[in-house]
Amino acid sequence: TQQGKDSYPIYRRRDDGQIVEVRNAKLDNRWVVSYNPTLLMRYNCHINVKIACSIKSVKYLYKYIYKGHDRASFSVDKSENDDIVINEIKQYQDARCITPSEVAYMLYRFPLYYVSPPVLQLAVHLEGMHMVSFKSTSDLNEVAKDPKNQRSMVTEWFKTNVEEPEARKFLYIEFSDWFTWKKPQNVGSGENNEHKLVVLYMQTHLKGNGLLLFDSYLDDTLTECAMSKMPSSLRQMFAIIMVFSEPNNILKLWEKHFNSLSKDFRRTIFDSHEVQQRDLDGFGLPKLDENRELNEDYALGFDEDHLKIVQTLNAELRARFDEIMDNVTSEKGRGFFVDGPGGTGKIYLYKALIATVRSMGLIAVATIATSEIAASIMPGGHTAHSRFKIPIKIAN
Repeated sequence: TQQGKDSYPIYRRRDDGQIVEVRNAKLDNRWVVSYNPTLLMRYNCHINVKIACSIKSVKYLYKYIYKGHDRASFSVDKSENDDIVINEIKQYQDARCITPSEVAYMLYRFPLYYVSPPVLQLAVHLEGMHMVSFKSTSDLNEVAKDPKNQRSMVTEWFKTNVEEPEARKFLYIEFSDWFTWKKPQNVGSGENNEHKLVVLYMQTHLKGNGLLLFDSYLDDTLTECAMSKMPSSLRQMFAIIMVFSEPNNILKLWEKHFNSLSKDFRRTIFDSHEVQQRDLDGFGLPKLDENRELNEDYALGFDEDHLKIVQTLNAELRARFDEIMDNVTSEKGRGFFVDGPGGTGKIYLYKALIATVRSMGLIAVATIATSEIAASIMPGGHTAHSRFKIPIKIAN
């Protein structure tokens, strides 16, 4: 027996030579379906037995149970002799049919369905970062000035905490139990900010517009991660926190979570001081190259074909080439700006300069302002931001 791909099981039914005749048809063992004799005798009815060995069976049962009432699509039309006039509203009214029990429930306004547990999506964003819905024909200036578009679930939560002291005892996730959000017609909630984690923590752990103080959210993050009992992954998380989260007191976090961070080491080393003082040399890791980038620049090499470009430069480009190389060899330290429209040979000149400088055993760092695509044209090219670690300014 094998599990069929997205289908019923494929049962193994050997042809054992036994044949029976059913309604003038000869059938062998390959025609026998899976069954349970005990169930057949007990309930005296036809019962097929299917093996359930796939996780998709859970999905199938859920869809089968909650698929709703059986439905059929049909239309009510005039006879063939009459002109056919399609009226979808009339068709719907004529074709609609509900049972007496449903009629009673609707007349008495009994609940026909419910969701358990109820789920409400809460907006998470920083000030001015929520999404706004508007028509394509709307005036953007009017949309931006509309007071309704300045509201969101988060901003109204802050506002309610300011105006109503009684509301400050509820978390953001508890607010819907006591307050109702009336969504403006043209305002949509959104969450599009890389700092959403901090805001979300504030809304689920702090009441009454409390500010995020100290490193409590980082502490909770490490505590939750420690429950998985994977020290190596926890150490990686700790390193990420040190680099990107800018904690106020990293030593306090280290001391509090040291046991969880070093749990695997302490199985063989019982002295906690020795665990903290372990040398990286004991892990067989490669030595750190303090001059890694410098060595990489020396190892770039050059293309022999680019050296030949020098002999093909026109008079104007050759003059610029000689002048720049004179400053390189004499170490005058002057700067040059090569400008010209597309197709005048700027990249051609750059390749000749880079190959010549590198062939002399010197370093030529090829950088482009911001475009990674343009940088890829240059031999061993980089963007200025990646090569010189220039911070990218996101906002003015």
